[in-house]
Amino acid sequence: MANALKPGSQITLSIIKAPTRPDDVDTLRRLMRMDRTVQAVLDRARTARKHTTKVHQRGGRDWAVRQSPPKFVHPTLGTTWQLQYRPQIAPDLQAVAKFISVKS
Repeated sequence: MANALKPGSQITLSIIKAPTRPDDVDTLRRLMRMDRTVQAVLDRARTARKHTTKVHQRGGRDWAVRQSPPKFVHPTLGTTWQLQYRPQIAPDLQAVAKFISVKS
C-alpha cells in the first residue's frame, strides 16, 4: 500500500473498522492530527494555553503550571481526513492498515 504512494501527494484516509487496542487508537489519533484543519485548531489552542498558563514561585524560580492539550480528534467509524503523504508515516499506516482505507 505505502509503496504505491508518492511522497508529497495528498491522500484521503477513512476509518472502516473500529480500532480495538489503545495503541491503535493512539496511532490513528497521531495520523488524524496531521490534517491541516486539525493543526490549525491545535495551534489556536496552544496559543490560548500559552496566554493563560499560570506561573508561580517554586524554590525561588518561576514555575509554569502547564495544562495538558485537549484531544480534538476521536478515531470513530466513518471518520475521514486528508494529509500529505511522507515516507516517515509508512510504518504508522502499515500498523493500522486493517482499520483504514487509503485513497490517493
